[in-house]
Amino acid sequence: MIDPAAEAVMRHLTQLADAAQRSARELSGAAAAIALLVVRTLEAGNKLLFCGNGGSAADAQHLAT
Repeated sequence: MIDPAAEAVMRHLTQLADAAQRSARELSGAAAAIALLVVRTLEAGNKLLFCGNGGSAADAQHLAT
């Protein structure tokens, strides 16, 4: 019999892996297009602006760094 805590961890990690696989299938094209746009923007001497408030401000700070 598997320990209930270990079973919960296993279930969580399996769900996380499933979400990562779905993200890879569904979002990889969009992520690559955005990355290319960012690179082209910076190569052209332009800048990127990030903004937010609350938790979004922290996300913006992380993106900027």
